[in-house]
Amino acid sequence: MLDDQLSYPIYKVSCPTISLDGSEASISEKTYLIGRYAFGHYAPVGRCTKGYPALDMQTKRLVWFKDQWRCAARPHTELDAYMRLHKHHVTYIATPVAGGDVMEHRTVTQDYLAHLADSWRPSERVHTRLVTKEVGRLLETYKDSWELLRVCTEAFFAHQEAWEEARILHRDISIGNIMIDTQTGKGFLNDWDLCKYREDMETKRPASEPSGISGTWAFKSALALRYPRKPPELADDLESFIHVITFLAYRFHDHELSSEPLEDTEDAQITANANNPELMGLVSVFFYAQKRVGNGFYKGGGLKYHMILSGLPPVPFKPLKNGKRSLVETFLLKAYQLLQEHYWSLDESEFAEYAAHEGDCAAPDEVDYVATSGPPLPLVEAPAEYLGQDPIYASMWARNARRTVKSSKGKEVFWKTVVRKKPSCPFDDPQPVLESHTDLAFLFLSIARDEHGNDLDLQAYRDDKRFDQFLNWRMVCYLDRKGKTGQWKTPSPSGESGAKRKREEEDTGEAPKAPKRPTVPRTGGPRTRALVKAEEQAVAPQEAAVKKAATGKRKSAAATAVGRSMITVAKAAPPQKATGPQSKKKAPTSRAASKKGNKPQPTKTATKASASRKAQASRKSPSPRRPAAVKAEVTGRRSKTAKAKAAAPPAPTRRSERLAKKS
Repeated sequence: MLDDQLSYPIYKVSCPTISLDGSEASISEKTYLIGRYAFGHYAPVGRCTKGYPALDMQTKRLVWFKDQWRCAARPHTELDAYMRLHKHHVTYIATPVAGGDVMEHRTVTQDYLAHLADSWRPSERVHTRLVTKEVGRLLETYKDSWELLRVCTEAFFAHQEAWEEARILHRDISIGNIMIDTQTGKGFLNDWDLCKYREDMETKRPASEPSGISGTWAFKSALALRYPRKPPELADDLESFIHVITFLAYRFHDHELSSEPLEDTEDAQITANANNPELMGLVSVFFYAQKRVGNGFYKGGGLKYHMILSGLPPVPFKPLKNGKRSLVETFLLKAYQLLQEHYWSLDESEFAEYAAHEGDCAAPDEVDYVATSGPPLPLVEAPAEYLGQDPIYASMWARNARRTVKSSKGKEVFWKTVVRKKPSCPFDDPQPVLESHTDLAFLFLSIARDEHGNDLDLQAYRDDKRFDQFLNWRMVCYLDRKGKTGQWKTPSPSGESGAKRKREEEDTGEAPKAPKRPTVPRTGGPRTRALVKAEEQAVAPQEAAVKKAATGKRKSAAATAVGRSMITVAKAAPPQKATGPQSKKKAPTSRAASKKGNKPQPTKTATKASASRKAQASRKSPSPRRPAAVKAEVTGRRSKTAKAKAAAPPAPTRRSERLAKKS
């Protein structure tokens, strides 16, 4: 809430008071302080929902503040749903304490698009707020499988009471809407803004959104994904509970596709996740695969459907350390048997009318991008002489027509029409077990109690949660979809670093030099920042070793040069001592001797100074011309590639001056 107050300042917001028990009926409105939102997005269309932890100015306690733009044409608001739920004493749900519409905040886009048809014109939206007493933490923060199943059981019980007592269907069961109360540790079912009343379902009244599309894609039922226009049913919500537990089981528990990090560190876990394409591909296809079949309609759930018909979870789980089967595996094995029986009892021909086809369009409120329609492309027909009259078929018929096939059904089987059928039904009389909460309720009960209602000892099944095996995945779900321009929406690491350098340049006024990135072969995982960091850490020791070896070579070369120069001085004749005033004059340098046409006479001082300059130039060479100048000064010969201007001697070093004074 207090993070980054420069970009997210603290606001004071007032909302009308809601008193369910009448204790605060005298208070007309409440005031709250909100800062940075906990979740939300920047989309300029749709509901634009944002959630804030807020401070109640009267009670000085934290509450949850929800801000969104609801559809004005919807028959019931989320606040109306909460009032109805609490009127029927539904438990394990949030408690509203304030909220309402900001009446002067309404959209006007629909007024400027009055020339469009109703199916294409966006609906009017109203700015609304809702404050609830409970502040929840995410479901993924559960401690072990027992807490996961207990919290989901509490949310399931709230769903059952809402359907049977208040006659309300939630329609958006997901890991984001099942929360854990931060004070009590109990689970509760949140976000009833997409709910639907049973009387509206019976009279075919529109849902909260004009298009009728609701729910989180990853946790929708396989039937709803295969038939996007199918009306919502109770079985869809009950199946979503199973998919929520499946998702978290493969994310935090040990199974046959689990990542195996080399160390117990976050970097090692991220690297192991990035190099686990099998699990990544399974999660992507099972939960997030989709295909566009119309303007606003998508189809998916193929792998979900086939795994449900098989009656088994997608991947087997590994036993616990004590050899026992984990609670999530026990639950999912029984849950997929329920799903299998339910799907075998259905006649899919009844859902054919709800399939989405080309040309179908949803309301613009639920469409990411609507392409402009143009005239159909003309069909190019093949010439008549090529329709089945290619010479290859005549040659193949002449060679094989009189031969006998080995198939027991004869040649006629290749010309018969093949109809794909479902595998044989494993049930004698399958029943639609998900038409009520009863069967799934007994499944939740079987985890904690025996058939006589006695509590089970579950201590041996605790503490079985592993690290996040989806950590730092970007390719999973819709985060890596292509945008309208064909570019991937997820920014690359180089793009992020470039944006960071640009911000630093704007702040400091000077552009820092970006370090050169070594070329590293890409692994099979996604290109994430954590993966790049892991690769840099893996390459750093190799670069250090290469650099150390190069430094050692330079030092040995410099030492060899100094040794050779000392040998040359030893072999040379000792200089004669001069008397008189001329003895104080310094010996001519190699440059002066070269100008006079004489051979340079290397002296001990000049040789050491030249070797020192040469070693210094080898360690740090600001210009490619400098080594050539040093070589010319030491040997007296100028390089062929060096220009005359590059022959200027470098500045004398301290060591050369000190040696010169001693001599």
